[in-house]
Amino acid sequence: MSLCLGDVLMKYSVFVCEDPKIKLDLYHLVKLAITIQEDIIHEKISFDGVYTDPNKLLDHIEQEAVNYGIYFLTTSIFAGKMGLELAKKIKLIDASAQLILVTDDISKVYLAFENNVELLDCISSKQPIYKIQERLNDAVLSAVKRQDLEGKRKQTIFYYRNGQCAYAENLDNIVCITTTTKPHRLCLETLTGTHEINGSLQQFATAYPMLWRISQSCLVNDNNICLIDLKSHKVLFSNGEFEYYSKRAIKVIREILRRRVAKKSSFRGSCRYVTNCFLWK
Repeated sequence: MSLCLGDVLMKYSVFVCEDPKIKLDLYHLVKLAITIQEDIIHEKISFDGVYTDPNKLLDHIEQEAVNYGIYFLTTSIFAGKMGLELAKKIKLIDASAQLILVTDDISKVYLAFENNVELLDCISSKQPIYKIQERLNDAVLSAVKRQDLEGKRKQTIFYYRNGQCAYAENLDNIVCITTTTKPHRLCLETLTGTHEINGSLQQFATAYPMLWRISQSCLVNDNNICLIDLKSHKVLFSNGEFEYYSKRAIKVIREILRRRVAKKSSFRGSCRYVTNCFLWK
């Protein structure tokens, strides 16, 4: 079966950070809230970790350059390092984060508004477990729907980080993304230059399903392909750079060709076949 953009689902990472001072098994409550969702929601969620040390959570999401994450946090002090302070730091790393706080300090929820920290929900840990579970069930569903909307809104903008700095690039300018010899570092090729960025190829493949994976080490923007050589497996880009596609990616290449030929009037110039090559002018 051919691969098409409609077959690719956005997948959102879910994290739990628990305050040991609160005697609540948030991990299992969140797991249950995910499990009971309908398949179309469940398929979009990846449970990526439970933490008791907020610094380890922050290190992880920064290292992996997480976008569109869903975070469940418990805290005994709303404005403390496990609560509002952690929420603010998460937002600095993952601007699209959906944050759900479970706290026994619910009377201080107004501090979130005073500090411009948007929370999807704030749940009192002092209420019966079944009520907490109901709120968490609703929070998971709401978070996924919000991230779907956020993803559609941002689909023309490519967000990336280089060290501590965050950048935005028009998606049309992206040529390809390739792996490097450095862990969690990638090479971003654009129409105007080359950049070293944070993250993993899988993370960007999930966040930007309009990019095509032509090998284990390369994602491409098919709008900036100017030649595909079927004999040598070479893909030439409009900035003069090139990459090779793998044998496993032949279905992806066929789908790119099908889409480009079918919609050639929407792309730059025309497409023609010249001895094992598809060439765009």
